[in-house]
Amino acid sequence: MKRPEFCFVHEGTTICFVKMYHDCWICSLPGFVGDALYLKLAEASKISIDQIGMPTRVYNALKAEGLDTVHAVLQKNETELLKLPNFGRTSLRYLRIALKSIGYELEV
Repeated sequence: MKRPEFCFVHEGTTICFVKMYHDCWICSLPGFVGDALYLKLAEASKISIDQIGMPTRVYNALKAEGLDTVHAVLQKNETELLKLPNFGRTSLRYLRIALKSIGYELEV
């Protein structure tokens, strides 16, 4: 059984959190750096995709796939997003810009 994992890019470094049990997550970075990024992860789960200013077409493609929050979007990498119906390279570019404006980046 694969453990739930969440990865995102922060300042050019891919950071991964792996769920060990209940609500215990282990970060690929040590100590306080991982703690600060975990708080950023928790914040992402509260941001709805309609709050980050994307074109309607991009919003609709994400919403149709159940990707309602920034956290849900960040769990996908670019390749997975490009496989979504009605979501192409232009949509990906708009999504990257919107995420970067609030301090997040997609995993390549």
